[in-house]
Amino acid sequence: MRRFLPRSLKVKVQIGYCFFLSMILITIALSGLILHHIYAKVTLLQVIEDFNNTILEVRRFEKNYLLYHDEEALVYTRHFLGVAEMMLSESRREMAKITSPDLVQRLWTTLSEYRKIFARVASLSDPPADLISRLRQTGKELVRISEMIEAGERRSLERYFQRSMALLFLLAIYFIGITVGLGYLVARMVVLPLKNLEGYLKRVASGNFTAVYPESADSEIQSVVQTMRLMLEEIKAREEELVQSKKLASLGTLLSGVAHELNNPLSNIYSSCQILLEDFEDLDPRFLKDMLIQIEKQTWRARNIVRTLLEFSRHRQYVLERHPLRPLVEEVFSMVRGQLPARVSLQLAIPPDLDVWVDKQRLQQALLNLVTNAIQAIGEEGEVRVEAQETDRGVEIRVIDNGCGIPPEIKERIFDPFFTTKEVGKGSGLGLYITHEIIKHHGGKISVASVPGQGTTFTIVLPQRSLKVAPRDHTKAKE
Repeated sequence: MRRFLPRSLKVKVQIGYCFFLSMILITIALSGLILHHIYAKVTLLQVIEDFNNTILEVRRFEKNYLLYHDEEALVYTRHFLGVAEMMLSESRREMAKITSPDLVQRLWTTLSEYRKIFARVASLSDPPADLISRLRQTGKELVRISEMIEAGERRSLERYFQRSMALLFLLAIYFIGITVGLGYLVARMVVLPLKNLEGYLKRVASGNFTAVYPESADSEIQSVVQTMRLMLEEIKAREEELVQSKKLASLGTLLSGVAHELNNPLSNIYSSCQILLEDFEDLDPRFLKDMLIQIEKQTWRARNIVRTLLEFSRHRQYVLERHPLRPLVEEVFSMVRGQLPARVSLQLAIPPDLDVWVDKQRLQQALLNLVTNAIQAIGEEGEVRVEAQETDRGVEIRVIDNGCGIPPEIKERIFDPFFTTKEVGKGSGLGLYITHEIIKHHGGKISVASVPGQGTTFTIVLPQRSLKVAPRDHTKAKE
């Protein structure tokens, strides 16, 4: 049956509206027809009542004429007889439709006979008793037939009215049933797809961009879903651009610290080379070898710093791989060490054998944002501590500082994009938002606990995969 249904909400609503309107028109037409019949019957009943009243007037003036020989009564009797004949002549066809035609014919014959007898009585100065008796009997018969027709029409009108009320009642029940059924169909064909679309939009609004698209054969819903699909794809692309731009901004902030980190190994290399150049021929072979080993170590140290920066700045898709967590965090510390005030320390409490399945570059960016915020919250003196452990929920990573803390009134908004409490030009409000998105892409969760004036703890929970490969060597291999 579904394939015969229209594939447009607009057409479905129009069909439902036309059907509902047709039912109203049918009800109005039927009600009008019933009222018309009732009006015709009531009008005919009124004519019959007027005819009966006219016959009664004839009988009244007849009695007055027979008792008192009043000429005025004679005139009135003849007048009302003429009126009665005219009324019966005009309505006898309608009367024949509602009662027995034979009865109507009897009424007409009796009225004609009564008129003839009364004319004979009126023409005689002393009419015989049998003629008067015959006139009275004919008059009684005329009244009896007229009242029979009136009573029959009243009963007919009552029956018709009762049947009409029953029909209207059944029609009302039928109309209510059709309305309920139509409402159910509208809910199934129109409201339900809109409800599904509403649920989908609510899931998207809550940040679930991977929500399943609602299926619908309606062209309007398909159009909205297609538009939403294109919009979400654009949002994801812009989000990637936003993450990359924030990353490059972070790199600019870190350049001074990285320059300081590179200066130390380069200075050591330069000093060693100067010693070798000046005293190469007089140096002991062991000392010479120690100097070369020192140059090699400092070269590898500088190389690792540069490689970390290159990996951090490179833009690529999320790739989850197994990494040891401790060296990953140590690299983050090396990026920010040049920014540390003299009395701010970095502490690390992570087991050396704890591995995580992550995108190294993205997780480092998330941790870099948290550590940088912690350093800025501490000020001139304090401690930033990163610790981790494996739990039933997964791998928990905590970034703890003893800084100024977060006020309760803004705690729920810190992960919103572009929300910042820093001065204009000193913060974009994207750091924690990007951190939240990175953790969400890993299938993890991030939460915050803070006490104003005492410090803040950010907790990251990453899902842990079962490690079926051999334990990896955590020592730094040389290329």
